[in-house]
Amino acid sequence: VKDIQLSDAGHYECQLTTHPPVTFFFTLKVTQAEAVVNGPSEVHIEEGSKLALECQVKHAVAPPVYIFWYHNSTMVNYGQHALEVHHQNFTSSLVVTRVRPSDAGTYSCQPHLATPANVTVHVVTGKKPAAMQHGRKQVGGGGEASRPHLAILLVISITCLLASLPTERYFHLLHRCCY
Repeated sequence: VKDIQLSDAGHYECQLTTHPPVTFFFTLKVTQAEAVVNGPSEVHIEEGSKLALECQVKHAVAPPVYIFWYHNSTMVNYGQHALEVHHQNFTSSLVVTRVRPSDAGTYSCQPHLATPANVTVHVVTGKKPAAMQHGRKQVGGGGEASRPHLAILLVISITCLLASLPTERYFHLLHRCCY
């Protein structure tokens, strides 16, 4: 199935012109994978503190091929100052060990075939704002997807009413019908 849309979800029937005729019933469920950065959508952090952002990919049927981080629309380079990026299955973490004023801005987590998520980071020099938690050196942030989805992932649940067919015949017919 190419260019799957949310509107393609529903019940489908596949009929084989055999004698006797064979019918397969399918339920197609379409889900949209999306990135979610844990925590608030805006983070205030003190200069020199450690910033840790964690991005999770939700509603995906498999781990994304990649998860890229962007800072103010520029891809984050892993060798940049005091910066670490870690990936594990459906999760990616971005850590800035010593935040500088130039680290302020919008961070975007952009997984392959999923809607991205953004978080805005404000770097505070000197005094802390009232909204900032005192005594906390590590701050995480988060946000909701900010752009239309990049892709829609597909989950197919197949229910067949062919209990009387031998297993080999069933899989042969299924393969002819649907692949």
